[in-house]
Amino acid sequence: MAPSRTPPRLILMLAALEVRLLCGVALPAVRHGSQECCEAWDPVERSCLLCAAGCYKVGSEARDAVRCSPCPPGSFTSFPNALTHCLPCTPCLHERGLVLARNCSRDADSTCGCDSHSFCAVFSGQHCELCLRNWTCARSPETTQGSLHTEAVTRILIGVSVFALCILCITGFFTCKSCVLALRVPGR
Repeated sequence: MAPSRTPPRLILMLAALEVRLLCGVALPAVRHGSQECCEAWDPVERSCLLCAAGCYKVGSEARDAVRCSPCPPGSFTSFPNALTHCLPCTPCLHERGLVLARNCSRDADSTCGCDSHSFCAVFSGQHCELCLRNWTCARSPETTQGSLHTEAVTRILIGVSVFALCILCITGFFTCKSCVLALRVPGR
């Protein structure tokens, strides 16, 4: 019995898909009929092999032809995929000091950032997870022991944001050799 032969057209399509997935080569998306979300269409099986960014797979090979649908509001996919659902958009939590910098779309997650009076204190990859308020050191009403010295204020650069670090001197001392660093937590 002769081995089954794979159609040459399918071999070329799978090779192009493999090159795109392994090498990141930008090949034009394949569109077929109403499958505007389909990145790679299999004409033999009449189903989508890979959905475009902003879409996800619906259907099952066993029941009907696999097709792609746009992500519903509040979800996204940012890459060609074979996912059966879209990813949820990242919420910008106000209690963590985050503000919305860019809305979520079908093909891109929302971007959260800090307002102009805050800096990003905690990063997760390229995303900000926690914003803290900027502040400046105030001169203590007393000029003796334990005072904060405005001349000892240091500005520290983190990314593109700056925050202040005040130096609190130990009782009876006023030089930096005898100082303890004290970082004031905003809101306290």
